[in-house]
Amino acid sequence: MKKTKNILFLFCFIALSQFASSQKLIEGKAIFKQLENRFQVNFNYLPEDAQSFEVPESLLKSSSSLEEIIYFIELHTYSNITEYKDGYYNITSYTYDFCFQFINLINEKEVSDLALIINQNVEAKTNTVGKVFVNNLKQIDHIQLRSSAYELENTPTQFSKSKRCQTVYVIQNETLDEIFIVDYLAKGIRLQNDQGIEINPKEFGSLPGLINPDVFHSLQYVPGVLSPTESISEINTRGGTHDQNLILWNGARMYQTGHFFGMISALNPFSLHEVSVYKNGSSARYGEGVSSVMNINTFSSFEENHQTTMHANLLSGSFSTQQKINNRFQIQASARYSFTDFLNSITYQNFSDRVFQNTAVTENASNEVFIQEQGFFFRDVSFEMQCQPDEKNHFKLGFMAFENQLNFDETSTDEMRTASNLLEQKNALAVASWKHQWNEKQESKINTTASYYNLFAKDASPTSSQILNQENEVLDLGLQLQHKIQLNENGNLLLGYNFQEIGVSNSNIVNQPNIEIVDQKILHIHSAFAETKFYFLNSFEATLGLRTNYYSRINEAVFEPRLNLNYRFNNGHKLFILGQIKHQSLSQVIDQQEDFFGIEKRRWTLNNNNDFQLAKSHQIEVGWNFNQQNWLLQTNLYYKTVMGLNSSSQGFQNQLENVNIIGDYTAFGWEALVQKKWRNWRVWSNFALTQNNYEFSAFTPSVFPNNFELSLSNASGITFENNGYSLSLGSRFHTGKPTTGINENSPILDPDINPSINFLSPNTDNLPVYFQVNASASKQIEFQKSQLQFGLSLMNVFNLNTELNQFYQLNEDATQVENRILQNLAFTPNAFVSFIF
Repeated sequence: MKKTKNILFLFCFIALSQFASSQKLIEGKAIFKQLENRFQVNFNYLPEDAQSFEVPESLLKSSSSLEEIIYFIELHTYSNITEYKDGYYNITSYTYDFCFQFINLINEKEVSDLALIINQNVEAKTNTVGKVFVNNLKQIDHIQLRSSAYELENTPTQFSKSKRCQTVYVIQNETLDEIFIVDYLAKGIRLQNDQGIEINPKEFGSLPGLINPDVFHSLQYVPGVLSPTESISEINTRGGTHDQNLILWNGARMYQTGHFFGMISALNPFSLHEVSVYKNGSSARYGEGVSSVMNINTFSSFEENHQTTMHANLLSGSFSTQQKINNRFQIQASARYSFTDFLNSITYQNFSDRVFQNTAVTENASNEVFIQEQGFFFRDVSFEMQCQPDEKNHFKLGFMAFENQLNFDETSTDEMRTASNLLEQKNALAVASWKHQWNEKQESKINTTASYYNLFAKDASPTSSQILNQENEVLDLGLQLQHKIQLNENGNLLLGYNFQEIGVSNSNIVNQPNIEIVDQKILHIHSAFAETKFYFLNSFEATLGLRTNYYSRINEAVFEPRLNLNYRFNNGHKLFILGQIKHQSLSQVIDQQEDFFGIEKRRWTLNNNNDFQLAKSHQIEVGWNFNQQNWLLQTNLYYKTVMGLNSSSQGFQNQLENVNIIGDYTAFGWEALVQKKWRNWRVWSNFALTQNNYEFSAFTPSVFPNNFELSLSNASGITFENNGYSLSLGSRFHTGKPTTGINENSPILDPDINPSINFLSPNTDNLPVYFQVNASASKQIEFQKSQLQFGLSLMNVFNLNTELNQFYQLNEDATQVENRILQNLAFTPNAFVSFIF
């Protein structure tokens, strides 16, 4: 019989094989009698051959495919079942002396394609369900694994000949990547041994205010990671601007991170596999990003089975599927589209009120001269494919694109003329990689990436024929070569080369009068890196790395050492020291506050060795962890300085707004986390204290507080998870953002000649403290082969009104100073339903 290898077919037999041992088994002739009666077929077999056959009763009852059951029997019994004419099958059972089934001790899954050496000279490999059948051996004295990825947990002492398989447990050899602490803040968030934070959205638990595993919102519960304006597009790490975070999607840099102009993540949460975040001590293979690294991996393991998720909430609907075609080929795809162009939900309305404050959208809408119509949508798609033709080669191919688009028409009630305005933001990324395993100790990887970012605005007026087109484009192409050598069981060496070509274009084009300003720059970066990682005496782990970058545009070479030391005591205590030097050649700047309608006003730009320099950061950190008896305590001190900053990249809205000067900032900080878990309850609270000052030698005063200094911040929460119920309640608190006041007695300088605002010393005032309470609740119902989830999230439960930002500007006549205030998101509910099958 020809085997039917379609998607549903493989999913069913793999899923059923995983819980076969826990089901009631049908044995021998009874199997084929049931199949003959159910499918109206006939089986020819020897009675003695059928004695060793056994199949879960649930498979015989629930499966709709005879081919599926036959394939299951063949894999588990070392037999061959062929259809010699329509409805008639011959069963051939091959003899064997020994049978073993290899099971992963951690996840209880079968380990397929595991290479073995038996009795020093016989080679074998496990099949799809982890079984291996051995014949023509009188006895077995020794079994050895050829793969360095696993080691035997229980080496059998007696190798008996039997028709029943002997279970052999193996464990993955992850000594160098050992997870030190699990369930950091919530299920699915883990603290790794190197102090990196790993987020697995598919395992995600409950965090206050979230309806799904939104990675960037989740990070704001991590000490030292904040967004003072509630926007994902302005997340800062330890006082750095958002552009100082290196955010990678399978190795390709993301230049846009938010949908709805920063209110939700641009990443479909159901297509993600793993996200790693490093605030310090990152690997030498990462360049750029002087504040943090966020590495997003969407390629799932071949061990994972078929899964499809359909999700809807009050903003959007999404679809994600993972299809395991066979053990060598797998695809993943996802799509999301907003309901905002036809569903005016309270969630959409509140998000709009927050995003479009103090922008051209609301300013013009409030003027009685205009009637305005508005439309907005966002969408994203992704596709990943991976192929593993043999145990030595692994190919990956991925593509992702996402877009935000805002259209609004303005009509003059006097002249009845209409002008159409457009704001569009999109990012497309593509990756292709090949990994080759030369032998047990050496592997190589080639990774190519491409990222295209475009921000475009068409600004027209119904009272004028003038049209302004603004555009910011980035094209980033990369190639990375890596070679990893396993020196011994306790250490490895990573060597690599990276080439990157970045092209950036900025344009402002006006039709009347005809003005065209276009700025284009291209940068080539050549990088080489080396990193060694070793583990000593089961307690000390060290990662030492060095990266060197050559920037062609400015003809400059730099060196970047990296340090990550961890020492674990036997009583749950752990000490760590982290350090790094990094450089950054790309920044986001603000030319004018009204650019791109004042919504997404930041432009990406390259340094040009004049008013923009290569940014450089030094960071050192020392800390302590304690993990015992469901207690987690973590605290650390850090010192960070970033040099070579241009003032236009910092978002000043005071006397430095139109000044281009180079400066530094220095941050000292203390961070701490306390967490306790009791059965189904988890309570946690984190704290951060920081002092963060600018230094601009060409400005007086030269030293003053950083725009993003939040001297004290705290996030606390409590979660409960049991029997499919998940409840969480949490709060966020931080001191007010620094702001610059004006001289109330003389607010305008030179009012008759060149009027300007009379500011006081920069950032000497602070906004009121920020406090918000969020909550989430969900329920999961398990069916035989599917799950139904539904729930509700509440943001700003008490509807507290808080100022997120404040700035001053002159009115149109330049005769008065207007105080502009950005308010926080109001009380905002959201509901969701997900179906997983």
